[in-house]
Amino acid sequence: MNIQKNVALNKLTTFGTGGLAKYFVDVVTEDDLVDSFDFAIENGLEIFVFGSGSNIVCSDKGFDGLIIKMSIKGIDFVDTNKENQVLVRAAAGEVWDDVVAFAVQNGFWGIENLSSIPGTAGAFAIQNVGAYGQEASQVVYSVRVFDRQSRDIFTLEASKCQFGYRSSIFNSTEKGRYVILETTLCLHKNPNPVIEYPDIIAYFADRDIVEPSLSEIREAVITIRENKFTNDFTGKAGSFFKNLYLSSEEYHRMKDILSKKKPEYVEELEMIKNKFASVDDKIKIPTAWIIDKVLNLKGTKIGGAQISDTQALAIINPEQKATSADVQKLINFVIDSVYEYTGQRLEVEPVLFGFDKD
Repeated sequence: MNIQKNVALNKLTTFGTGGLAKYFVDVVTEDDLVDSFDFAIENGLEIFVFGSGSNIVCSDKGFDGLIIKMSIKGIDFVDTNKENQVLVRAAAGEVWDDVVAFAVQNGFWGIENLSSIPGTAGAFAIQNVGAYGQEASQVVYSVRVFDRQSRDIFTLEASKCQFGYRSSIFNSTEKGRYVILETTLCLHKNPNPVIEYPDIIAYFADRDIVEPSLSEIREAVITIRENKFTNDFTGKAGSFFKNLYLSSEEYHRMKDILSKKKPEYVEELEMIKNKFASVDDKIKIPTAWIIDKVLNLKGTKIGGAQISDTQALAIINPEQKATSADVQKLINFVIDSVYEYTGQRLEVEPVLFGFDKD
């Protein structure tokens, strides 16, 4: 192992904030990982495990412990000998989009709509990553983990992961307990397109494509995401705020508040309610619509932090000058503004590492 000292966290993340980590190690094997934990225990150090740093915002206070970056590589597949199933195994350090490309090149369906999402394969199950009608919970077969409590390595079946909206045991009930080493996905060998999202429908309608191929769907998603986010992730950490999933009571409370504050948007709210299918009897209201249309907050800046001009869910660090305090103030400003006009409190999607709990 090559354990480094005083490594700048802002260089380890795409967003670009963060002070110094006392120790840092890049692990490329499972043995490296175990040895890293031994080093931390022997030296009384806290541990934080990193992937690609694309979904995390670090505090400028730094970290007086050991940062472990997961760089274990490997992608392969196993034919299950079942008519329509194949298992794809991806090590935690693999770039997620490379896993999608591997699946598409081999004709495997199930994750093509998740193209161009930044991050590594190890993070896929943690947040139950999803986009355009596909998500981790639909394809994760099992997860190989290192248990920080027992120091054992074993496999968790998908049923043990307790997937929910952008959640799993890995970021909720057992947060911090497991380090994901490898994820196995169960994909389809026969066509199984999911192309009902408006952006995807419009893309293929413009090109007169009625029955898109697997590779055409991947190309469509990459193009759509490029237009929204651009594939340069410098100064970005993906979507900052989760969508709202409301009970009927919560929805009517939101509608009542909006009718008093911004009555011109009530009819559109009703249209949105009917546009998206309910999930577990919850009504989906896109947070981007509230931030962009209702509040007109795109482009809002606090210090070096800014709400993106093109994607209302994204807070960005366009000039790499934002402090973590700037980010915290802008997050709180958005949350408070949305609450004032809807009565709902947003949840933050990226990991906020080293920030105060408030």
